[in-house]
This record gives sequence, structure tokens and C-alpha cells, in this order.
Amino acid sequence: MVFRETAESLGTWMARPERRGWVELRPVPGNPRLLAVKAFSSLDGRRVFSTEWGDLLRAGPRRNRIRVPWLRCDSLPVLPPYAPPTTWPELEEALHSEGVNLRKELQAFAARLRDGERHLCLIGFPIPEKVGGPDVRMHWWALRLPIFAHGDVAPRGYRRDERGYWLHDQVHLFERSLPLDWLRTDNWAPEELRSRGALPEPLRNSWVLLLGAGALGSAMAELLVRGGVSRLVIMDGDVLEAGNLVRHTLDVTNVRYSKADALARRLRTLNPDLLVHAFRVPLDVQTARSTWLVSRCDTILDCTASDEIIEVLGQHTWDGPRLFFSASFGVGARRLLCFSSTGASFPSGEFWKQAESWIDHEHEELRRTELPREGLGCWHPVFPARADDVALAAAIAVKALVRATATRPAARLDVYEREEHDDFFRGVSHVPLVEAHARP
Repeated sequence: MVFRETAESLGTWMARPERRGWVELRPVPGNPRLLAVKAFSSLDGRRVFSTEWGDLLRAGPRRNRIRVPWLRCDSLPVLPPYAPPTTWPELEEALHSEGVNLRKELQAFAARLRDGERHLCLIGFPIPEKVGGPDVRMHWWALRLPIFAHGDVAPRGYRRDERGYWLHDQVHLFERSLPLDWLRTDNWAPEELRSRGALPEPLRNSWVLLLGAGALGSAMAELLVRGGVSRLVIMDGDVLEAGNLVRHTLDVTNVRYSKADALARRLRTLNPDLLVHAFRVPLDVQTARSTWLVSRCDTILDCTASDEIIEVLGQHTWDGPRLFFSASFGVGARRLLCFSSTGASFPSGEFWKQAESWIDHEHEELRRTELPREGLGCWHPVFPARADDVALAAAIAVKALVRATATRPAARLDVYEREEHDDFFRGVSHVPLVEAHARP
């Protein structure tokens, strides 16, 4: 069972008077071993607290939703000094020390749980970052309740009414030392999931517009989403071809489907906080002006290697400063060009001024490259570049984007080259700007 609790949500809980109620759980799509907390309500159905998940867990059929009881304590319910309860009598004792009467609390739910099934119950309490410190967030335990008496299984010696059922349950379930059936629970708050590595906060908190869901764009998008970017808009008018699979992050089940839609579906499974919107069209001036989702993006990431997109970006003016970042690689992904700028529009003239000599050099190399069959441009399936080369270029591009997010350059071109000798990889070098202008 997974939940999402932060320092902010602890403040919400501390301001609420409710101590018990119903919690809505939902199976995580594609993984029946996981249940996610969706919302808490009071016994009479009033909403107490809602969990803000991303697209993956935001919606779904109501038939897949599970409603179970929850209880809340003021501190960790353990037996002195720090022993966790392992039986029902021990749990009663631990909760009693917190001022919670377990039998009385469960009696309020029992009538709605008499269906012959084993239901879950969540027990919540605030916890500190370190023992003895101030409380920083809520934590939740989950355990399976025993099967309550119900009409299909008549309790011998007890009346077939709610009072008789409850008397039976107290004697046969809670007064015996039945072991507790605890489930593992995890906090899926962003800071918990990304404690082993996250992108800088300014980039994580930005709305990113990804232009181009090809090999480089899909690889960069995956790195960004895994690093914590949780607001993404994807624009690409192409479908996935079988020849793209050699280096694309998508798989054969997506062939002949929209790259934008398929990439959005994949990315949703990588980050439970992700909100992603896909447009099956390339960017044009009209879309940039009229589409609210496009206009609100504050980081514009161009991975199309398209002259037309560069011109569109130059023609449109946003309502405030944006960070523009254009990434493209050359033949065999041996060279990566990263252009970054800050402003209300993309400086296409400055882009061509700084990048034109390199682009001409790449065209010369392409003419000298023997292709397996006729094909146009780096987007074509026959354009030579292995998956490991694309992954390397994507990683470098993300690092360059991180730097651009921090420095907010007016207009800067960075060129990176893969160094090899006798087919032996020696690393990647950053080509200085002076050399970049002179070398081709």
C-alpha cells in the first residue's frame, strides 16, 4: 500500500478534527501488487484529505476503487519501549496508550464490512525525521482485518443481528491472540522517491514543452521525468516506425501509433506525479498562440532538428521570458549541438549564425556516409546512430539543460564531440566556441 505524505500534508492533517473514516484505495495500473491511497473521508462521507497524484493514478473506473477504514493517532502506537504490536490484544494495548479504543472504533465500520471478505485497515500517525525530533509528516500502517461474522456464516449461540455479530467478533477475533497480518507500506512523496537522485528544483518545477518525440527527444524526456519533471507537454506529428526501434525508447507494441501518445503513456509509468499532455501535431504559429497548455510552458525543449520548427519558435512571442533549449546530433550521433537562450521568443537568427557552419559540416559528413538505403535527415530510420550513442547524447543534453536552467544564457551554442581512436571510445569533449567557428 502506497501513500503520498509531505510536510505540507501534515499541516492539513493537524488542522482536521476527524480521527476515523473511510479511505479510498486504487490498484496501481499494470501492477496488482500495489494499492495507492486516493482520498480520505469521514464516516459520513465528507472529504477530509485528497492525494495529489499524476495521470497514472488520477482517474479510473469506480469498480476498481476499494473503500476501507482508517484511524488516526497522535503518535506511533508501539508497546514500551519500542516493540511493534504483533497480535490483536497487543494492538489494542498500543492504541489504548494513544487514547484510541480499537474495538469501539472498528464497531463503527463492522456493519459495512460483513461480506465474507478480508478488508484492510489503515492506521496513521505523525513521525519525525529522527527520533526525538519534531514531527514532519504522516505515516500509515496497513493491516488485514479478520473476517467479520455475517449472514452466510451464522455464529452459533449468537443472534443474527448486528449486536449478536459484534459480540461474536469480540470473543472469537479480538480476545484471542490472533497474529496481525501487516502489509508493507511506502511513502511515495516526491522527495522520498527521488532521494537517490533528482534534478535541480527549478527544472523539476517547470512546465516543459517537448518538441519532437523521436530518439533523442524520447530519451531526454525519460531522463527528465525520472529526475522529477512532472509537468510535460509533448508535440510530434509522426508515428513510430519499425526502423526507429533500434534506438527509440518505445517498443514494437507502439509501431504505427503516434509517437507523442505512446511516449506519454510510457512516461506516466515512470513517475506517479507526472501530468503529461500529448499533441499529435508539430508546433506551428497558430498552435503556439491558441493552445493554453503550450503557452504556459516555461521551458521549451526542441529535439526535432527541424528548420521549420526553428523558424516557428522565432516567429512566436510568449507572454514572458522562457528558456529555449534546442538539441540535435549529427551523423552517427558523434557530435551534439545544444543551443540555449532566454527571452520571450527564440533568437532564430542568432541560432543560425552560431550553428550554420556546424550544420554545413554535418551535411558534408552525411554525403560521405554510406547509408543502407535511400533516406532523408536524421529522423529517418536509416540515419546511422546506435542506441548507446543516442543515450549518451541525451545524458549530455540533459546536463547542458540543467546548466542553462541555472545560468539563463542570452544565446549560447555548446558543441560536444565523441572522441574515438581505432574504434576505441575515449570519452566526450566540449568544443570551445572559438574552435567551433574555426574547425569546420
